Amino acid sequence: MRVELVNIEGRVSRYKIVIDCWPATIGRANDANVRLPDREISRRHCQLELRDGIPAIHDLGSTNGTYVNGRNITDSPVMPGDRVQLGNMLVLVQYVPEAAGAQAPCPGSTADYRVDPYKSYWEFHAKPCASAAGH
Repeated sequence: MRVELVNIEGRVSRYKIVIDCWPATIGRANDANVRLPDREISRRHCQLELRDGIPAIHDLGSTNGTYVNGRNITDSPVMPGDRVQLGNMLVLVQYVPEAAGAQAPCPGSTADYRVDPYKSYWEFHAKPCASAAGH
């Protein structure tokens, strides 16, 4: 499964975070699967994981918290249409089904972002996660 977190408010405008490896850590640290340029986001802010095919978000003890639909959470499933706040960034959750026969992501590290010149927004892509075993 692929999850997109589409920016609806924050300092960085017009972006989406693409999560297609599980679990995926979001933060400012170099080893985060998705590194975001917001000083209000902790180095290891939160982690997205699949639980029985449903994406869930787990706060990793961040300084400013992780919010789902305005509620400060430590752990919560995320559904399409949910609003997730990380630091100054407010994003909308969208599910994108995988194509039939798609393979699980391979192990790796390092986070990245890139700009698609044919689209009007930044895309932050999770690099392959350190452990995709069991997902």
